[in-house]
Amino acid sequence: MMSFFKIIFASYYDEDVRPRSVFEQLALELWIAAVIATIYTPLSIHYSYVSKQDGNLIFFGIQEFLKAFFFAGIFTGHYIRVNKALRTDHNFKKAENKMLNVSKQLEEQSNKLEERTNQILGHLTGGDSFCYYSIEEVKGDEVILEPSLKGNYALTNITCSISKGLFETSEIVNITQLNEFNGFNSRHVREVVWKEDKEADIIIGFFHLHKEWLQLLTLVKKDNKIMVGTVVQSGLFDETPLHTDEYV
Repeated sequence: MMSFFKIIFASYYDEDVRPRSVFEQLALELWIAAVIATIYTPLSIHYSYVSKQDGNLIFFGIQEFLKAFFFAGIFTGHYIRVNKALRTDHNFKKAENKMLNVSKQLEEQSNKLEERTNQILGHLTGGDSFCYYSIEEVKGDEVILEPSLKGNYALTNITCSISKGLFETSEIVNITQLNEFNGFNSRHVREVVWKEDKEADIIIGFFHLHKEWLQLLTLVKKDNKIMVGTVVQSGLFDETPLHTDEYV
């Protein structure tokens, strides 16, 4: 009995309710008519009995036939309509689920294609990779610079402008190809000019395709030791740090 009332009073658009059968849908739509018919039936039986006692059998027969005819017709019409509506709703939900699955698959394929495209562009352009020079060895007034790669993609055809200061003459160095393993192939020997405060600067500008960045190498003599610090930033006027090493 409780399950019947759950079916009767369940929300018509509640997606969490399981799909109804034809008879459950009929119960939902005809319960008012069933209540009215339950009230009407005793009255009809009473008056039909009185008519039968009076001898109006033909009238009584026609009355019962018409009631049965109209009831069967209404019930059949409801059955056909509800069955068609449920099948239409079921087919619509199947089509909707299929479209959602197709949309999800297309989105996944689009994401994979975008990821693959970014990987290809990364290999062609170097992606977000950049490089900088480290001092591998100090020999008197000369240092050996070795480039190091930061990022997941190799860089090719990098132009480096190396100078002792912002307004000093630059030396142009080209790095043909740089990955995480071959930095030693592009080592560069650079003369160091020490200032009175026993400091020396090396400014390096890097140019690669559509991007450029700047490195400042600072060397400090202290207690017969040389300490080195470096800062790599996005550009001359863009001080966004890309890489920083404290004095070592």
